[in-house]
Amino acid sequence: MKVITETKLSYLGKEYYIFQDKEGNVIWPATDFMISRIRDEEDQPSTLDTYRKALKRLYLFLDENNINWLNMNDGYLGKFRNWCLELTIENPRHRGYINKARQTVNHDYLEPIYTFYYWAQKQKIYLPTLLGPCTMEGPAFQITSELPNRDEARRNGRKEPAKIFLYPKRFRNVPKNKDSKSAEDHQVTELQDYIIQNFKDYEAECLLMISRIIGDTGTRPVAMASFIQSQFIGSDVEKKLFDNSHNKLEVRPLKQKGGNSMPIEFPIGTALAVRTFIKHTLIPFIKKNQYEEHHGHLFLKPNSGIPLQPSDITKIFSTITTKLGWPKGQSLYSLRHRYANDELDRELAISHELGFDTSEPVIRHQVSKKMTHRSEKSLQEYVESRQRYGAKTTASRQATKIKELEATVANQAIETKQALEKAQELSELAESSALKINQLKNRISQLEQNTEEMTRKK
Repeated sequence: MKVITETKLSYLGKEYYIFQDKEGNVIWPATDFMISRIRDEEDQPSTLDTYRKALKRLYLFLDENNINWLNMNDGYLGKFRNWCLELTIENPRHRGYINKARQTVNHDYLEPIYTFYYWAQKQKIYLPTLLGPCTMEGPAFQITSELPNRDEARRNGRKEPAKIFLYPKRFRNVPKNKDSKSAEDHQVTELQDYIIQNFKDYEAECLLMISRIIGDTGTRPVAMASFIQSQFIGSDVEKKLFDNSHNKLEVRPLKQKGGNSMPIEFPIGTALAVRTFIKHTLIPFIKKNQYEEHHGHLFLKPNSGIPLQPSDITKIFSTITTKLGWPKGQSLYSLRHRYANDELDRELAISHELGFDTSEPVIRHQVSKKMTHRSEKSLQEYVESRQRYGAKTTASRQATKIKELEATVANQAIETKQALEKAQELSELAESSALKINQLKNRISQLEQNTEEMTRKK
């Protein structure tokens, strides 16, 4: 049940918000606070949205616990923090990152509420002991915070108090979750399963191929949309693919972010999968529908045959991952983040096995090159040398084998779906044929009866 409602009003070119409780009464402290933030133009729209969300959450907490907003104190703030964490974890979009949830509570709920009560303290029309720092004699305020001293330090050019003294009830020592932007194994599997179950024929295999290429190469949508068939077929490509001295196929997209022309490295298995896709899926699809406006592109719109645009690719996968309940912002690019994390681990293992430099700048440079980020030319020769020997290491062979196994599982899923669809078609055909046979038998039987009756009459 909603505890407060929010009404947006426009006045002199600015949008303001009026908060009301469930009985329709205006919540003036929250309303006045937002008016002051908007009027003084101190915040970005996203920051204002955070304050609004935090205020609604605060008054929901106050209502459920029958607490007057002026009675807020350190103890209640701790309970408010824990309650916000529970709600965040219970949210269907929560993916199990407890540290990420704590960061969200700190940033989106707790810190804005400290700011709100500090604002109320400065108005000097409410209780004089709402918020302030500890004194030598101990706590002198309901809410302990060094926010007033921070402002004084800023005015006098002194060092500001640490965050823990500004917001004492925030979750402490919360490490950043480095994997929060990277797709996990179960997410990749559920993405593939969703595509297989909800799309058919060319469209399904097109989306699976796009997700595989991003997962195996880290390709951006802008580059993905510019791939053409001739980059994966032809005598020159054949020579590179089946040359044992190479373990990858370098493909230069027609378009890339920032206009750079760096090649994208396709593992041989991935390049061969693209060739199979072209031969057994794309070309038959084009011929069947007699599409002529594809201009040789690899990925086309199923209903028109024109090339997919980067925005089309992003939108399709965003819709899918939203339906799957992935966190906001963790869509197609989470596959690219996953690739980056895997490559960092792989390059580190290769460097360690070969006795090369394992420092972070060198490893990051190597992966940046593979992801078509611009990098220093001074390291180019060293990077290429690392690549030539890297393919022979245990780490590289293991990574390649894993990719091959993952691809096999994905292909088996597609083949299983196709077999089931074919069996269904045959079953439906058999049922239809049986029905027609029965109809014919009935017709013949009827004709025979008619013939016998005519014979008797004669």
